[in-house]
Amino acid sequence: MSFQHEIELWDGKTVAALDAIFARYSQQNEFVTALITYLEELVLQVGASWLLKKVAESDRTFSLSEVGTIYTLLPQLEAWQTKLHLLQLLPFLPINNKQKEPVKTFLRLFARQ
Repeated sequence: MSFQHEIELWDGKTVAALDAIFARYSQQNEFVTALITYLEELVLQVGASWLLKKVAESDRTFSLSEVGTIYTLLPQLEAWQTKLHLLQLLPFLPINNKQKEPVKTFLRLFARQ
């Protein structure tokens, strides 16, 4: 079973299940790239964003390309839990001048919810 399928099957509540996914798959080269891609799919967003936060909290740094993609996806985030996870992820992500406006917009919209 792939970690995408495991995220799809996740009940949306059990942190232990996400911890298990992280333990099984986080060392795979494509793990972070795939999680960022999964932010585009509503059914995967919450689990993927939680796992991205877990990656950051595990002292893994994100490439500038990964950071740029995350910031590009901010307007597409739908689930409030995903938005919260990305808000919690922001301290781990550098923000360049080009990314300031999308981040400001995201923060303003999040604050209004």
